Amino acid sequence: MNINSAVSVSSIYSAHNKKNDAEKSALAPAKPGDVKALNAAQGAEALTVAEKISHYEYEEKPWMTYDRYDPSLDEYDNKSFYTLHTYLDSIGHLRELTRKFEQFTDHVKDLRPDIASSEFSFTLDENAKIKILASPLQLSESDMTWLTEEINSFEGLRTTAHAHSKAIMAIVDHFEPFKGKYNLNRHNFQTTVHYGNNLRVSWLELQGKFMEQLAHSIEKKPQTLLDTYA
Repeated sequence: MNINSAVSVSSIYSAHNKKNDAEKSALAPAKPGDVKALNAAQGAEALTVAEKISHYEYEEKPWMTYDRYDPSLDEYDNKSFYTLHTYLDSIGHLRELTRKFEQFTDHVKDLRPDIASSEFSFTLDENAKIKILASPLQLSESDMTWLTEEINSFEGLRTTAHAHSKAIMAIVDHFEPFKGKYNLNRHNFQTTVHYGNNLRVSWLELQGKFMEQLAHSIEKKPQTLLDTYA
């Protein structure tokens, strides 16, 4: 199940990179100001946005409606662009999530050094809210509550995880190594995908480790029984 082969067609991506550059420029850092107030505002915005949108909704042909759709191309080429962009987007979201999780870890060290050394992971529940995963021997119920509130409001970490989850579910639905064989949705995502330790590796290992976890944890769809008398 090596979907890394999708990157071999990354040369196609250069044809559309001007639009991507324009999109990235819109994400330029804000001017210096009240950092605490800015962080609080970002956290509140992240919570509001995530509450209003669904985790992920299946589409039969998302390449016909997504924002990079090119009417000058046929459906096959649009599908190829869609799957490539989605795969590359998933890598970008995962790297950004790693960066934000490192910042959150430092945040915990500053505010709660008593639990900073605890090993914990996280996932997304069916409402796209971050759910802390940890042993009760390491973290008490009150610690879990505090971590949950902090991580859900921390500088866009939740919206980044949400963006990554949507890309991953789209990959499972439409990339050939997964398509029709596996089931990943907003309800079983939390029992399939666990971040945490998977984000504590080098960037060179990051995507490989994550895809390895996905391959071992993802729920297989039941095989369709063919009617041999039809």
